[in-house]
Amino acid sequence: MERLIHTISLLALALASLSAQDVKPDLRFEAASIRPSGPQSVMNVAGGPGTKDPGRYTHTKVHLVDLITKAYDVQRFQVSSRLSLDKDQFDLTATFPPETTRIQFGQMLQNFLKDRFHLVVHTDTQSFSSNVLVVGKSGSKLTETGDTTEAARSPYSSLLAKMPDPPSDQPGQEVLLSFVGNSIVLIAKARQQPISMLIRALHQASDPPLVDATGLTGLYNWSLTYEVPRNGITVPSNSPGTTVEPSPPSGAPDVFTAVQEELGLQIIRQKTPFSVVVVDKIDAFPTEN
Repeated sequence: MERLIHTISLLALALASLSAQDVKPDLRFEAASIRPSGPQSVMNVAGGPGTKDPGRYTHTKVHLVDLITKAYDVQRFQVSSRLSLDKDQFDLTATFPPETTRIQFGQMLQNFLKDRFHLVVHTDTQSFSSNVLVVGKSGSKLTETGDTTEAARSPYSSLLAKMPDPPSDQPGQEVLLSFVGNSIVLIAKARQQPISMLIRALHQASDPPLVDATGLTGLYNWSLTYEVPRNGITVPSNSPGTTVEPSPPSGAPDVFTAVQEELGLQIIRQKTPFSVVVVDKIDAFPTEN
């Protein structure tokens, strides 16, 4: 356990140091447009590095806090601001070279927020109670890209069969939601995805926040089924990339059990230092396009 704590501390402090580095000023989108969302706007996010549309990114009905989390590769709890960042919504469209990496994209988005919203930030390190994702004692069940071994399958194969697979030569992730009384069953499967995408998929079901300590650095195929409390959540049937199944199975495991049994990973509780992006200044609305 002491070794794990030390590893997590070094990881978090390294992230803080990385965030504090100066962003390369010449990394900018080829073209970008942002405007307040209108009555016809529909919440959606599509494209970007690692997707089938790697040279174009759109995010509609997005809050400033979510653009900041995307730009600095952090979660919402890692953004600190005395100013309201989740009041107004915007529609963003940006284009850039298809070979742009995720890190380069983040730096482009940081520069965009500085140019258009006059964003000024600094970084700090704060400790939070967290859930830590580690490899279980029996080893990971994730199938790495290029491995001919069949990926571990969720026991809910009937629902998984209804979900479209991403194209075989493209990375992708699909999520199906099924309502069961006061709970939601989430069924997800992915192809050629890094652990960071699994963390993002799980973090809403993980309270406190989730941090990766698996040491897994490849691209993986996986499927996962778990149940979370509904808590009044209503997901419209036309949400992009999401299917709402009216007659789901019952008795799905919670996220902790599912991660252990289906992926060979484990979630443990620990106090962890995180890099925090502190917003010193930001305009409520962008300069003109």
